[in-house]
Amino acid sequence: MGTDRVYWDDRKTQEEILKVKDFLDIDRMPSKSEIETFYNNSKLTNHISKTGGFYHWAKILGLEVKKSETGLGFEMEKHAMNELIKLGNKCELTSTRFPYDLLVNGRVKIDVKTGNKTKAHGYNFYSFNLEKKQQTCDLYIVYCLGENKNIEKTYIIPAHIMTGKSQLSLGLDSSKYDRFIHRWDIIKSFDLAFKEIS
Repeated sequence: MGTDRVYWDDRKTQEEILKVKDFLDIDRMPSKSEIETFYNNSKLTNHISKTGGFYHWAKILGLEVKKSETGLGFEMEKHAMNELIKLGNKCELTSTRFPYDLLVNGRVKIDVKTGNKTKAHGYNFYSFNLEKKQQTCDLYIVYCLGENKNIEKTYIIPAHIMTGKSQLSLGLDSSKYDRFIHRWDIIKSFDLAFKEIS
């Protein structure tokens, strides 16, 4: 049951995860230890960790995930939820089966993205995987993390601006998206608009 010489694309990754799930006859995302025991190596789990993590792949597959596997992404979703509640909103975390992370006041769908500093072609920036080019949320809350996982910048970006893009890059010093830094008021504007329509 090895994964030797596997070319890891999205389809293959999903196939290999589902193979473990079906073998174990479970209705959730297999855990790290379950996958490594099944394949007797850590190639798939290493690939999962490098391409968004267990929570990311569980969301793509519409599977629940064991709490121990959720990691930083889940912690930042809870942080965003707490910030929204402090601002007077009702907010709930959605299941991994949902294509967005938070539902605000029963109306506004939000995806939370967390990124660390990275470097490519001599440039330093924050990088975020949006997962799909057609957005399934109304807004993104984007957290830029420093070396100690402290939040250096927070962006509130309307999802329609990112249509057609599966990746978001933000410069360390400046970005064309800087007009969305700490724009929590945008969430209120969306909420009021949806409330008026309904």
